[in-house]
Amino acid sequence: MKKNATKRLTTAVPASVIKQTLAEILPAKAKFSVHVADSGLGNLKVVRVISDAWKSKPVVERLERVIAGVRPVLTKAQNDAILRFSILTPQEWAGIRAPSRRAKTKAGSRTKVFA
Repeated sequence: MKKNATKRLTTAVPASVIKQTLAEILPAKAKFSVHVADSGLGNLKVVRVISDAWKSKPVVERLERVIAGVRPVLTKAQNDAILRFSILTPQEWAGIRAPSRRAKTKAGSRTKVFA
């Protein structure tokens, strides 16, 4: 029995379109960056927005504003390719991006020693 290989179609999530939309939504002088990363679940992506804009507002409200502005601009396929949005302050982002302590093993031992 011969099986045919099928090509998996992937939909790119355009960070440039998201950036243009956020430039219109966010306050005029607000600095921001957008990171699109693989989620590890199929071809789904995680969109992270890093900005100090609206930092006095609850995270839920900030997310609602971003999603309400970005979702209508993207195509259905692009929206379907996004697993979730995150909005973080630069301090929160630095905490996520900080190098973690890596587990080290002693020579000849199978137990891990944490530095």
